[in-house]
Amino acid sequence: MNSKKMQILKLPYGQGFIEFGLPKDKVQAVLSPKLSRNRSPERNIIMDALKNPVNSPPLRELVKGKKHILIITNDNTRPNTSRLTFPLLLEEIKLGNPITKITTLIATGLHSKLTEEEMEEKFSSNIRNNIDIITHDAYNEVVYLSKLSTGTEFWINKAVLESDLIIAEGNIEPHFFAGFTGGSKSILPGISGYKTVFSNHSAQMIDHPRSRNGILEGNPIYTEMCEAASKSGLSFILNVVLGKDGKIVKAFSGDPTEAHKMGAEFIKDYTLLPPSPAEIVITSNSGYPLDRNVYQLVRGISVAAETAKPGGVIIIVAECRDGIGHSVFYKLLSDSSSPSEILERIRSKEIYCADQWQVQILAKILENHKVIVVSDRLDKDTVEAMQMLYASSIEEALDIAFRLKGKESKITIVPEGPKTIIQGGINNELY
Repeated sequence: MNSKKMQILKLPYGQGFIEFGLPKDKVQAVLSPKLSRNRSPERNIIMDALKNPVNSPPLRELVKGKKHILIITNDNTRPNTSRLTFPLLLEEIKLGNPITKITTLIATGLHSKLTEEEMEEKFSSNIRNNIDIITHDAYNEVVYLSKLSTGTEFWINKAVLESDLIIAEGNIEPHFFAGFTGGSKSILPGISGYKTVFSNHSAQMIDHPRSRNGILEGNPIYTEMCEAASKSGLSFILNVVLGKDGKIVKAFSGDPTEAHKMGAEFIKDYTLLPPSPAEIVITSNSGYPLDRNVYQLVRGISVAAETAKPGGVIIIVAECRDGIGHSVFYKLLSDSSSPSEILERIRSKEIYCADQWQVQILAKILENHKVIVVSDRLDKDTVEAMQMLYASSIEEALDIAFRLKGKESKITIVPEGPKTIIQGGINNELY
């Protein structure tokens, strides 16, 4: 085929890329965030944010007189920025209070604990040897704090009650039902008890029309997260934004709600794109670490669904080096005969367990779309048991998609699903 009539595309895959070509007349649109690289040194970006906090005194002032400071940080399902941000946070704390005790709490939510290798990847040996680092356990290391205004019982890691100043660090990017990551999400679900997480991620909350990617105002999940953060005593955040090359392009510090909202508005300026409805949509889960397992793929799939025509086919490329990721996620999907049956069981509260929210969102998509997973780390039987289709290459996936939708089908590409917000979307009634 004439190469001049081909469009070459690259999709993040693990820590690399998958490159492939499509006939130009088949490509309807490429929906890609517009943020370019920031030429300022990352350290300067972080320090500028710390020196200019949003609606808050500087951190070095907040820490004065505090005896025990708790720093909450992301787990390994989020981009690792701690090797840059954490030392600078410590510098600011030591400038204001050189003798305070510091404990770090890894906000795993309901995710697995970090392995030794992952701990080494996240923190320098100097920090690991000199700072107390503990990992959240949503089932055992929590205490009851109070009821939230929604009636939700608020259980939280007991380390919160042992501290007199709480800080959180992390990154901000679109999130498929909480609006955006970062901010109060470090508290709920980050360091909350499983009962609190189950309530916040309940079937009713997930089905709410405002529990959506890129939406904060009126989002009941986000609103409850903010209340939990306030009740926990979270006083200060440092959240960063990453560009296309994975480097920090912007940072926000200060009040947990106001600084986070400012960061979210910054991201919207380059991630919010109009839909381009097509019979076939190709996306990725933004590469490692977001594509480390099948569980996380729902984020990218849900964005692709916003620009897929009714009955359209979604193709997602993802390494999935850790396989499925969550055994309960697999069991819920494989034990049901259809997406509709899954949804009926979840909404009737027959199912009430970890991962039901991820399954619920995926099942709503599968009711309307075929989903093809492209990975060289998974096997066909495993993917099909989860009610999706499997392909070992993007070419094989396209062959399947064209058989399902016809050779004349147009294709929309969303190179980085989780980092993209489809404005309005065409499947609003689904999510």
